[in-house]
Amino acid sequence: MRKPINKFKDLTQLRECAKYYIELLGLQDWVIQFRISNDIEKNCAGYNDSVFENKSSLITLTKDIPENKFFNSPQECTLIHELLHCKYPIKFKNDYYESEMVADVQHQLLDDMARAIYKARYNLTNECFRGNGEE
Repeated sequence: MRKPINKFKDLTQLRECAKYYIELLGLQDWVIQFRISNDIEKNCAGYNDSVFENKSSLITLTKDIPENKFFNSPQECTLIHELLHCKYPIKFKNDYYESEMVADVQHQLLDDMARAIYKARYNLTNECFRGNGEE
């Protein structure tokens, strides 16, 4: 059995890991590309730029993860979270407070689901989200 990935070594490792979750989530009919970069928003572990209607996505994970409270999840878990956005996009076209609150709640739900999938795969406890994940 393979070990959980705290930080991807390279794009090849990311793509190989993603294959498992793409099949698990039923995303085989999507065109999904991946990048590892520091060119995304500060305090953002990952981002999914997807077009739901075309089933296409570019998932970017932050290369150099800062050691702080915002990034306490392994990159593998962030990958799952971003793939879940393909199944459940969260996009609102207005700036109403209610829309932002709904988006935040839905985003947290995706995060909880990603953690559950990750923990179930490796039979882990919450300790893996406190900086104790395997490399």
